[in-house]
Amino acid sequence: MTFSTADERAEEPKGYRVEVSGWDASEKFFVEKSMLVWTESIGKRLALKTLIRIGSVLFVRLIQAVGGGTTFPVAYRAVEFAPDDRGPGGVVTLEQLQPRMAFRETATHFAEVARTVA
Repeated sequence: MTFSTADERAEEPKGYRVEVSGWDASEKFFVEKSMLVWTESIGKRLALKTLIRIGSVLFVRLIQAVGGGTTFPVAYRAVEFAPDDRGPGGVVTLEQLQPRMAFRETATHFAEVARTVA
């Protein structure tokens, strides 16, 4: 048995069974199951059978919820796509999308900031 250091264990991939949905390269909706792998150095990656475009929005939902509760999909953007030689799919690197303020909220925020600065 080999023991690894804490730094080596931090870099070991952590895999989670997930359901991925979104629109493929031909703009058809798809749903498939995959394994989400997460490391500190590389980030979040998963393998898909479907060909997607860089910049595509994908929704990822944990299949097995921690504690047995329901899980909700989380929106990600595909930032890299490495095609698979055996088929149309490949490995996708993901970046979590963050909600933006609505235009009205943004305009109100900047108006309030301008008033306090002036």
